[in-house]
Amino acid sequence: MEGGVLKAVYGALVVMKGTRRNNLYFLQGSTVIGGAAVTEAADANSTDTTRLWHMRLGHAGEKALQGLVKQGLLKGAKACKLEFCEHCVLGKQTRVKFGTAIHHTKGILDYVHTDVWGPSKNASWGGSHYFVSFVDDFSRRIWVYTMKRKDEVLKIFLKWKKMIETQSGRKIKTLRSDNGGEYKSDPFLKVCQDEGIVRHFTVRETPQQNGVAERMNRTLLEKVRCMLSNAGLGKAFWAEAITYASHLINRLPAAANEGKTPMEVWSGKPCTDYKYLLIFGCPAYYHVRESKLDPRAKKALFMGFSTGVKGYRLWCPDEKKFVVSRDVTFDEAAMVNQNKHEGEIEATKTMSSSKQVELLKTPVVPVRSDTTDTSPTVDYDDEDNDDEEEAPTQSLHNNKILLQPEDREGKIRKPARFTDIVAYALPVIEEGDILLQKIGTADNPADMLTKPVSLLKFKHCLDLIGICKIC
Repeated sequence: MEGGVLKAVYGALVVMKGTRRNNLYFLQGSTVIGGAAVTEAADANSTDTTRLWHMRLGHAGEKALQGLVKQGLLKGAKACKLEFCEHCVLGKQTRVKFGTAIHHTKGILDYVHTDVWGPSKNASWGGSHYFVSFVDDFSRRIWVYTMKRKDEVLKIFLKWKKMIETQSGRKIKTLRSDNGGEYKSDPFLKVCQDEGIVRHFTVRETPQQNGVAERMNRTLLEKVRCMLSNAGLGKAFWAEAITYASHLINRLPAAANEGKTPMEVWSGKPCTDYKYLLIFGCPAYYHVRESKLDPRAKKALFMGFSTGVKGYRLWCPDEKKFVVSRDVTFDEAAMVNQNKHEGEIEATKTMSSSKQVELLKTPVVPVRSDTTDTSPTVDYDDEDNDDEEEAPTQSLHNNKILLQPEDREGKIRKPARFTDIVAYALPVIEEGDILLQKIGTADNPADMLTKPVSLLKFKHCLDLIGICKIC
């Protein structure tokens, strides 16, 4: 304290000074509340400005605001950190992205996916409108059963469960399905509860959570459409096609199995029955014994295999029924050749449509009309004469363009009339005989000859072509 001045020091640094007045010391300088408080106030002002611009710009997102702030277009906005905005949630709420769920199952039947497809507008020959599928998560093996009604799911599930558990010696632990009434009925839930099967359901209107079964159904239907189209069969054969498609999928490599087939993962042994696979719908001739003079075979179509029977399932078009036989001769080459022939026909059509008609370089000669008018001229180059000639100018609305293609003998023949002016104009423009130029509506005098125009527009067109009055 010196001369009535109080000094507060920290080491060699004078922190503050105070002058004595009436037994009180008054601070010399300004009061600093604190850096934290100043920063907090600045942050609050910046947040308010950001919120203001956010609402001004129709509740724009942070990324858009940051781009405008970097360009210095938003006055007073510095930080673009938006706080919670209820209006943005109400107006922009979307569904949460679905991640790839992986079930780390350790063995077969630990986790089973199931789904019901239908109803189909087209009933099968057996009267089915639905099918239910069961997919083993570990091996991705699939079982498909067709149904007439959805309430048959429980009966089919019990039959499939007993068969599959007896053959594999394992129990179903978890069953995943959607919220369909066939899966959430009291009898179905009671069966699962009595058997100790854990149930997993999807959220309402969220089929992505049952993605394995849904994707398998899509794969099945893709194969069905391809096979029916290839065989030329109607939609009434969808049940036979989907049963055979499931048989094929179990013998195709699956990405979830790292390239192994579902049958190989299920049984632990490679599948070796590919030699019995045939083209769906291919012609087949099965052995019959009728009278001594009748043919020994009838023609049918291959539909797949019958469960538990060493024979082929065939469709006989003449008798309109399915038959099972082991004495069958197949003609797969007929379908292969048919597809090859169809491909050649399509290629021929494509080649023929791509051929251009060779045109003779002749002038475009319009037909004379009674009224004489002034119109643009067309210049051309003649191969035989070096001199340039000018086509006569006639009325535009009576022009008739002639096409001169070559006939089979190589001679030039002249059609009576050629109506496709676009097909004619394209090769002529490429040759450079005609210059294609866009003309504005106001500068086109041909309007009065091609469409009704007003009197004012009519006089304007006359002025363009240099006609003062009409007699």
